[in-house]
Amino acid sequence: MARNYVIVDDSAPKHRRFLNGGTALNEGDMVVLSSGALAEVADSCTTGVVGICAEDIAASSYGTVYISGVFKGTAASGVNFAIGDKVYAAGADTLDAGSQNDICVGKVVHTDPSAGGTVYFELWSIIDRDITAHAG
Repeated sequence: MARNYVIVDDSAPKHRRFLNGGTALNEGDMVVLSSGALAEVADSCTTGVVGICAEDIAASSYGTVYISGVFKGTAASGVNFAIGDKVYAAGADTLDAGSQNDICVGKVVHTDPSAGGTVYFELWSIIDRDITAHAG
């Protein structure tokens, strides 16, 4: 199974342990908190993300989630990012430019046009920083 998001700069990532909800999560899944437990992110994320799973996490179990780091992801079809652009969750496996009330999940740090939609972004977790400074 391909991971949705892959850490590419793990020199000093921060991580925390969280309780997972009722559905198993895979390493590389971007997650939010829903009713006090982890859940996979969906499009139009208005709560902000907690982070990205650092390991597979069984349902109703605790697992480790990265709350910082640089990750490789995929832009949604038709979305072209530039360095410094804010990125938003377009669903469980892609990033987009967001819509009204979405909270950004990070900032583009590198793009490679020859890599077909691959984008490298710095994760902005609601746990790690004041996300309101980056909202919009």
